[in-house]
This record gives sequence, C-alpha cells and structure tokens, in this order.
Amino acid sequence: MLKYRLLGIVCLFFSLSTVAQFPATKGGDVYTDSIANSDIVSVTLCRDERQNTPPIIALRGDVRLQLSFDYLGDEPISPVYRILHCDPDWRLSDLFPSDYMVGFEENLFPAPERSLGTAQHYQHYTLQLPNADVKLRFAGNYVIQVRDAYHGGALLFQRQFALLDERVMLTLEQREVVGVRRLSHQQVWAHLDVQRIGRLLDTRDVRLFVQQGWNNGQWQELPMYRWESSTQLLYGGQDTALFSGGDEWHVLDLQTLRTASEGVRSIVYRDDAYQVEVLPDKFSVPGRIRDHATSRSDLDGWCVMGYTTDRINPNGLKYFPIECEYAWVYFTLNGPVRQQVSLEIGDRSFPLRYNLERNAYEVSVYLKQGVYSYRYVCNGVNAEGVSAETRNDYWGLVYYRERGARYWQLIKVANSVANFKL
Repeated sequence: MLKYRLLGIVCLFFSLSTVAQFPATKGGDVYTDSIANSDIVSVTLCRDERQNTPPIIALRGDVRLQLSFDYLGDEPISPVYRILHCDPDWRLSDLFPSDYMVGFEENLFPAPERSLGTAQHYQHYTLQLPNADVKLRFAGNYVIQVRDAYHGGALLFQRQFALLDERVMLTLEQREVVGVRRLSHQQVWAHLDVQRIGRLLDTRDVRLFVQQGWNNGQWQELPMYRWESSTQLLYGGQDTALFSGGDEWHVLDLQTLRTASEGVRSIVYRDDAYQVEVLPDKFSVPGRIRDHATSRSDLDGWCVMGYTTDRINPNGLKYFPIECEYAWVYFTLNGPVRQQVSLEIGDRSFPLRYNLERNAYEVSVYLKQGVYSYRYVCNGVNAEGVSAETRNDYWGLVYYRERGARYWQLIKVANSVANFKL
C-alpha cells in the first residue's frame, strides 16, 4: 500500500512540474473568453447548473460556480487549471497568487465522465469553484485558464468570472438618444448610491462599467457626471454609453433530435452523425435602420447546453450532460455578396462563406443538444437591421479600491431588466 501511495505522489509531482513550465502571463493583455483547442466544446461556466446567469457569485456565500466542458479528441489530455486576478478592464493585476487565493497556483482537474449511448463519444469534465484546493480571498474579476499538462501546458481555453461583495446601490436608466442616432442607438445612465461605504469618498476610487447583454456584449466605462446628493452619484454623458440597438436574437431549440423544433427545418441521421438544417434567414441592406424592432422574442443571447427531452425522467429533469447527442447544424443567410458575415452563437463567433450555387452565406457548427441564441453580424453591425426599440438587457458593474489597496473589488452588479440577486 505504501508503494502505491509513493507512486501517486511521484505522478502528482511530475504533473505539477509540467504545469510550472506554463508560459508566463503578460500584464498588458486583455483576458477574454476563448477556446484554443478545436476538440474542446460546450464550455460553460455558471452558478451551479443555471446557464442563463452570469458567472458571478458572492464572496461569502454557499453558491459555487460550475465549470464544465466536453473533450472530443482521441489523444489523452491532462487538464490543469490556474486562476488569475484581473483589474476591472480584465487586464492582469499586480497581485501575486498567494495574495488573492489559498491553495496551489495550478491544480489538476477531476477525472471526467464518459458519454453514454451517444453516436459522438466524448469525455465530460466538471469542476466546482471554490473547492478544497482553491479558495479566493477578494471580490473582483478573475480568469480561469485550463491547460494540458500532457502537451507542454498548451492552453485549452479560458473563462472570465467574478466574486461580488455587495456594498452599494445601483440603478440603471435607459434614456432616449438625441440626434441622428435616435432611431438606431440606446443610451444608459447610472445612479450610484455610496452611502453604505460609510466615509468620505474619492470618486477616483470608483469605476463603473456598463455592458449590453452578457454574451458577446460590448462594454464601456462610464465617467462620473456629477453628484446628485451627498451620497448619490450620476454616471453617464451625452456622448457616452451609446450602444447600437441591434435586433432580437434568433432561438434554436435542439433539445430533441427526433422532430423539428423551433427554428429547425429538418433533421436526418447520415454519415454516422445527426444533420440539422436551420430555417434560412435573410437580410437586404446590412445594418439598415428600422423604425420598429422585430416582434420575435429571444433569450438575450443565452444558451443552455446538455439539456434534452429525448430522455423520459419521472422527476421532470432534463439536464443530462453525458447523454446528450451532438449534431452538425447548418445555417444559411441570404443576402448581397462580398460581405464579411459571421454567425454569433452565445459568446462564440463563426465566419460564413458565400455559396454561389445556393446564392447564400452558409456555415456548419457542431453543437450539443440544448437551446441556443444566435444572430448574424455583417461588417461589424447586425446583419438583419438595427432599431432603438430592440429589447436589450444591460449590466452595470461597480468596482471600488480602498485607500492604499493594490486591487479593485467588485461591489455591485445590477441588471436593467430585473433585479440581480445571487
């Protein structure tokens, strides 16, 4: 028994030694959500299994984050992860790992589960944060990087998340845009009540960011406009926090591969894989301004993966992450030629190519069963038109740096559509 324990310690030592050789991070880089390996798919980071909520949890609370992904490759991998502390603009902070967390700088991922009864074989990895190996000390922005210890620490993917220590009150106000952009753009101002901080406040120690949507959302830092009272500040300006109204997201329901659901034209099983054809979409003039927004309802960019109605469960649960199938999903967009068109699915983007035979842009994406939000972007703007009447949700994030501190804390998250509660 002692021999096997010593063997396990030696294996762990060599794994961590490989992790220690990971490339050094650059302080000037902006750390965004990204996937660096094509065999890594269906990456989610959310609170428990609630995939339609941002990856933010309370600094002192019982709720944990759940990170999961599927690996489709045949070669073995050894995923390890490390956590980086970032400033409000998602650049690496000046803190050392020992400053902001308790535990090893790099840690091994738990063993995966194998898919059950699926045509596409995959390994499903799941990690809870915080856990017995890692505990974080401060509220603020973090990035988790997952790398492969078997292949020299090659980056697999990275995801943003945050811890919240709520200390102020924030209200977002959507205002009508004045001028030539009134039909195409939206504007957001913010009212910040800092009474609970409890001392004279230097406004340079507060930063406020507004983001349109959470997936593929554009964010801006708002300047302080003026004091509204002794404890309340107004953030915004005539030329700040302007966002294109865009258009509603499309909804694609892939919970079942037996019959066509919302957004689906046909489903067939061919060449050892499911083939799904999405109903064609079209645009005439890229980014045209609409007087009125489209009437279709959407999910504000959220996607939920690993949900299937193909399984009968007496408890009514539909989340089966290791029993969901994958399918090739074909998207087509009719429109003028010689345009740079891309497909956005949640927080991922895929370029489309023009098919002269079909007179349409097209792309195929390998997707897991679930429900997806998608839209088309042409030359940087919404391909199906923009309108100031489009229903968008806005997120406000407030960061605070205490006098003499070397880091920024996230002290409030607010949503324009509904009250954000952890």
